[in-house]
Formats: sequence, C-alpha cells, structure tokens
Amino acid sequence: MTVLEKSVIAQLINNIDYVIEILHKLPLVNLAIHDTYAQFDEYGERHRACAVYFNNLSFQNFRDNTSGNIFDLISKCTNKPKDEIVNEIYLNLFYSDKFDVNISYSDINETNSVFEFTLPDEYPKDALDNCQDYISDLFLKDNVWISTQKHFKIKYDFSWGRVIIPVYQHGGLVGAVARINNCKIEENEQKYLPKLKYKKGQVLFGLDEFKNLITKTKKVILVESEKSVMKMWQYKTKIPFLAIGNSHVTRWHIEMLNSLGITDITLALDKGIDNPNVLLNNLDKLIRYSNANIHFVDTDNCELLEDKESIADRFPEEIVNILKKYTIKNINKNYINSKKQEIMYS
Repeated sequence: MTVLEKSVIAQLINNIDYVIEILHKLPLVNLAIHDTYAQFDEYGERHRACAVYFNNLSFQNFRDNTSGNIFDLISKCTNKPKDEIVNEIYLNLFYSDKFDVNISYSDINETNSVFEFTLPDEYPKDALDNCQDYISDLFLKDNVWISTQKHFKIKYDFSWGRVIIPVYQHGGLVGAVARINNCKIEENEQKYLPKLKYKKGQVLFGLDEFKNLITKTKKVILVESEKSVMKMWQYKTKIPFLAIGNSHVTRWHIEMLNSLGITDITLALDKGIDNPNVLLNNLDKLIRYSNANIHFVDTDNCELLEDKESIADRFPEEIVNILKKYTIKNINKNYINSKKQEIMYS
C-alpha cells in the first residue's frame, strides 16, 4: 500500500459516513450497513458474501476468496484505475464539499443515495432488571449529583462490575452503556462497553430531558459523553446539551435536529482530538446537511481544559466563560477548506 493510500484510508476511517455515501453510489447488490462493517453482493445474489470492514476499510469477497481495500472495490466497480481512485478521493476530501465518484453504470437506483431516516429499535422495559439501582461513587467524584444519578436511572451490573447508563429516547429504552467502575483504566481495558447494543449514530442522549428547552430556544450544544449531558441538566443550563456518544456527528443526528427546527448548533468536542480532521469533517457535514447556523468551541486552544476534558467537566461559571471566549461562530465552507489546507501543508 502506498503512503498516499494509507493517508487517505486514515482520513476515511475517521469519517465512516463519508465511506457509506461512497458505497451507496456503487452498484452493490443488497447493501446492508452495520455498526462495524457493510455487507453486500457483487453478482446479483442475495447472500451478502462480500464485506467492507470499517476499522481498516479492507474488502473481502468470501465467494471467490478475493480481497483488498476499499480502493480495490471502487476500482473494480467503476472500471477506473486504482491510483486514479485514490487521487480523486484525496482531492475530494480536502477540496470538495462532497465526494462524487463517476460511476460508469447507468442502471443504478439513484434512491440509494437518499438518506432514509429511521428510529432506533426499543428494548423491553425490563431489559435492565438484572441490574441494581445504584449511586456511583465514581460519578459523585466526577460531580454527578445523587439526584442526577437517580433521574438518569444509573444502575450497576455486579456480574460485569460496571456502572450502567441507560439510554432513553422518546421515552423508550434504546440502549445502555457499561462504564468500568474505576478511575484508572488499564492498558487493555475498555472504558465503555455496550450493555444493550445500539447505534450511537441514531441517538441524541438528552433529547427527552431537554425537549421543552429545545422547543423554546431552538439551539443545541453537541458534546461527546452522556455524563456531560447529565451535568448540564443538573446545572439547569439555559441551552440544551445533547450527547452524540463519541466524536462523530452522523447524518441521522443532523436530520433529527432539522426535524426539531434547530436554528443554531454548537459543536463542543472533548479537548485533544487525535486527528484534527475529525472536527473539520464534522463541521463540513453539519454545513452540508443542516438547516442551522454552525458554530464550534475551540477546546484544543482552551487553557482551562485538560487533555480529554469536556467543557461540562468544569464548573458552571467556567463553562459560561469558555463558551464566550472560545466559540467560533458561523462556520462556512471557506473556513473548513482553509483549515484543511493548513493541516495538509503543516
């Protein structure tokens, strides 16, 4: 694999929604998108014998035992040279507002590229009955009050040894997160595990708590973690905070906010994102699909925050000051393109 291929794949891995858009534009039969991979068939069968894995964008055809990476797949589907595909995606990532591969097939169903808005599946109300209601000392040390933990129905799973955060949306239980019950995380331990699996890209944690305030203000601040939303709820914030569950805004998040008539979206990711393009890709996606004015909090340059901290980890008065001092307002495509060029040539 060339250096350029490795670089472009690294960028695409941090923007899987972009990859999914590309897959939808290819003549793939019976395409199905899962959390960590996509399944399809190349030959008109319905056995989904092919897969692209999102962790490294490798491609595997189990029917004929061929393999490669996503560039090999695109080249095969479009009859274009692989190096041309790599260069085209590279240029589009940095200089275009949307990737558009020129497919030579004329019989592709164009509706495949249209976003379909679906709600996450709900679990039975008793799905967490094997977990005990719990007040977490770990959360208390992190300034999540007892009353807040009770409101968000924090539980404990003794068989897992983890604190359970139930995830509700529109009144239904759609998932649950299991956090390790320790401040210190060992090298091979995962801080969070799914207790009840759900697609984080189809959930905005805090929608139910901030429903009335969202209707009133038509503004939201997007943060990464559920705990950040809990803190802002207990502080009685005047602007609704919603958690996207990680550092990636999805098309679903945006369409949900559009449906709520949101006029202003502020993105406030944790400080210290490993890849600066994560922020820019999120902003690019928001500008492309959202009806709102887009702003972001420049957490990486905020001296009050430590590495990996959210703005919600600070005290209320500090949060207000951070928002006033470090919010970059009314982001547009020119801003994003200029920042991407700075990164590319740095």
